[in-house]
Amino acid sequence: VYPAEIEAAIAETPGISEGRVVGETNKQYGQTIVAFIVVKDAQTSDDLVAGLRASLKQKLAKYKIPHAFRVVEELPKE
Repeated sequence: VYPAEIEAAIAETPGISEGRVVGETNKQYGQTIVAFIVVKDAQTSDDLVAGLRASLKQKLAKYKIPHAFRVVEELPKE
């Protein structure tokens, strides 16, 4: 799984200003994908995440869709 592919699909979603994906340790699967997203406007997180998940299902294989979405105010800058 290439994070850049998932991040590009996230960036195409209206209402998202930026997003990053990381692997997170999971007892059942070893690792799962988690997306950290920054929203553009004051949309409700639940509506935005539901729309994002539906959008990603049309663009990516099932195993590439993040297991969890976490809305944050900003992403760390390196």
